[in-house]
Amino acid sequence: MKRKISLILFFVAIYNFAISQDFATITQILNNTTEYQGKEFKYSAYVKVDKKSEGSGHLWFRVDKLDSKPGFFENMENTPIKDSEWKKYEIKGKIDSNVKVIYFGCFLLGQGKLWFDEVKIEIKNSNGEWKPYEVKNSGFEEIMNAYAIDWSANNEDYFYIIDSISPYQGKYSMHIESKPEELMILPLYVKDGALINLPKPKLTGTVSVETALFLRRSIREYEKDSITLQDVSQMLWAAYGVTDSTTYYGINLRTAPSAGACFPLEIYLAAGKVKGLKSGFYKYNPITNTLKLLIDGDIRPQLSKAAYKQSFIKEAPASIVWTAIFEKTTKKYKSRGRERYVCMDLGHSGENVYLQAESLNFGTCAVAAFDDNEIIKLFDLPKEEEPLYIMPFGKLTKAELEKRKEKLK
Repeated sequence: MKRKISLILFFVAIYNFAISQDFATITQILNNTTEYQGKEFKYSAYVKVDKKSEGSGHLWFRVDKLDSKPGFFENMENTPIKDSEWKKYEIKGKIDSNVKVIYFGCFLLGQGKLWFDEVKIEIKNSNGEWKPYEVKNSGFEEIMNAYAIDWSANNEDYFYIIDSISPYQGKYSMHIESKPEELMILPLYVKDGALINLPKPKLTGTVSVETALFLRRSIREYEKDSITLQDVSQMLWAAYGVTDSTTYYGINLRTAPSAGACFPLEIYLAAGKVKGLKSGFYKYNPITNTLKLLIDGDIRPQLSKAAYKQSFIKEAPASIVWTAIFEKTTKKYKSRGRERYVCMDLGHSGENVYLQAESLNFGTCAVAAFDDNEIIKLFDLPKEEEPLYIMPFGKLTKAELEKRKEKLK
């Protein structure tokens, strides 16, 4: 509770500066301050801001006295960081002799992107020598569940990303980025959500298996038209629908084979433009051929963001999402279940979706490039489930249909 109150006091302190704009800060607190009373300090870090950013970067350092009043405060208000190349920035000052607690960090003021790395605090000793203070996780190399250990974040309207693409040094840096407006809407998780009965899947079609195999391609562009609940039912059934529940010890056999009939996969639907189905995130029950609403509202933009901004995910009318409960297979096959069998099960199911899409004149594309932790957080997945695959789907464009006609001549 004390730490929470202290952070609130800091945010109040910079409020007047940032009152007309949003800001996102990354913060660390130093409580053991006795040995630094009355001493000079240097606080430095490497920072860069995306050249297209409207906002600015700021190092900040605050010393609170025993009476909770500020004994020092600097946030680079007059020297904001706008440079898009890594540079070292520094704040100098003196720690009040009545120091109680010290806060330091970096913040992004306004909209844009900021990177922050290699944080350092130096204290001048009685001999006039600068001695480094060991900042915890100063290079953001220590990570737990996609978060930087020992650092606190303040604003859910911004992304806090452990960035491995462009660190100043080491493997990672801290990346703060403002969310697009459509992503600022928090998912509305539903308890005991509506249960939707799906139409029965059709068992005959107009496209042969051979033709579907010949035409199968990964497609990332779709018509803007919505699809139907019948289309959704057909695609979900192809992925993991029940085809027999009587001939194999009462187990519900599926459209896709599974090692040892363990069936470790779980199937979800992110729906955005489906006639007869409200936008939301649903869990598919292949045994009852139903959907259960888990999240109310169009979650496609957040799903796209979690998949490293692959835009066709938010543009597709719907996406199938696969997770796996590995333990269902590993309890029988041990490590071989994790290393091979579950992924083989996924491949069978995914190929079914590809072929079913071809028979409906749909396009789809298997996506495995996403941030696992973001998917888990976004969908509030049970701890035993791991995300594996996303397959957006929708009607083929007129241009793609013409190409296929030519291919079949």
